[in-house]
Amino acid sequence: MKVGVNIAFYPDFDYGGGIDIQYFLSALESLSCFCISALAYAPIVLYNGRRGAREWKYVYYAFYPVHLALLYFIAGWAARKVGI
Repeated sequence: MKVGVNIAFYPDFDYGGGIDIQYFLSALESLSCFCISALAYAPIVLYNGRRGAREWKYVYYAFYPVHLALLYFIAGWAARKVGI
């Protein structure tokens, strides 16, 4: 078995004792990915194997295009405010 050390994830103390900002950002990104994936745990655990209520089916179908249109209009409004 080959054993190696990846030095990209260790802090760099060469410039006056501070921690390298790239190391900090890498650790922060890893933590945020972990937190987002931990949010998926609850629906998976609470799933009981049965189908959901059918009356909500069309609400979910309508939500996707409506929220995309809303985001489109918000982006256009923000672009006009900034002057893009």
